[in-house]
Amino acid sequence: MPLLAFGKWCGRLPKVSLSLLAVTYTVFGWYWSLAVVLPVERTLGRGLWWGLLLGGALFLAAVMTGPLTFLRSFALWWLASDLRSFLTTMVGSFVAVVLIGQMTLVMNLLILLSAMGLARLDLQTQGFNEWTAFWVLSAIALSGLGLGGISSGICFRLLGL
Repeated sequence: MPLLAFGKWCGRLPKVSLSLLAVTYTVFGWYWSLAVVLPVERTLGRGLWWGLLLGGALFLAAVMTGPLTFLRSFALWWLASDLRSFLTTMVGSFVAVVLIGQMTLVMNLLILLSAMGLARLDLQTQGFNEWTAFWVLSAIALSGLGLGGISSGICFRLLGL
């Protein structure tokens, strides 16, 4: 009986947007592995880069599924002080200059953000709550990153590079 309920639950999942999310994260995992992780010689450095990427994917899923009232109240609290507002403006302008210099990275992040946003909207339309949406988005994002990284590593070793 629980297997039947799980089958109905999986039938409610939006297949097109979640497939797009999986493909997007797989391609980004492949790109990340070839451009960032494989050039690093030490194993510790590779683990650190993968840890940053997986943590970023979980953070993005949490932001996309988090309650907007919490984000709004945190932003209002943070910007209530003049010093914090000034520091936020200075750090934000510095980050904007760096991101303009790294336009390829910005485009990749915007593609990831838009694919996750589409999947989140579809999950919300299907009636999934925030926690379920978070776990579904996290599982697909992490699976896609892992699949992309593993497949690029296999191809890299098969080609002997």
